[in-house]
Amino acid sequence: MPLSKRARDDVRTTPMLDRTMRGRFGPAILKVAAIFGGAYAAIAIYGLPTLKYDYVYHGRHDIRVEMSCRYITFDGWKRVIPPVGVDRCPVIAFVRPSFVSFPF
Repeated sequence: MPLSKRARDDVRTTPMLDRTMRGRFGPAILKVAAIFGGAYAAIAIYGLPTLKYDYVYHGRHDIRVEMSCRYITFDGWKRVIPPVGVDRCPVIAFVRPSFVSFPF
């Protein structure tokens, strides 16, 4: 065993800030903007999912033709009239929101 030991190297517990802070925020901001912009564009084009609450029909219950349907949406109730030739409204439909009352 040697009489004198070599002193330990000083240990750095703090990160090297000059190397870690060189990252650029531009690509990260573009990714976040693309995600929110894509979601907003999809809502504007396709609409939000809505759930059918009730409907008005004529005919017998087993062979009914729905005249209008009322849906629960994020911004209130929506009344939808099915197009000609379609007997029933879908249970889940995509309805475009009114952007006046839309939160963003």
